[in-house]
Amino acid sequence: MVLERLSARLLADGVPPSLLIDLLDPVGMQHALASELAETEAGRTLAETDLPRAVEQADAQTA
Repeated sequence: MVLERLSARLLADGVPPSLLIDLLDPVGMQHALASELAETEAGRTLAETDLPRAVEQADAQTA
């Protein structure tokens, strides 16, 4: 009952239904966001982090 009234009020206030679904399943939302970020920001961050280390390793092997 309380959840139904809260949901109705949030919808009336303009909160999108998709956000309400995410709020009901926060773990699922975290997994979905993590998979999206893994392909974009996290992938770039990883590439930027690994590149200097790869250069150092290559320099050490040629020295």
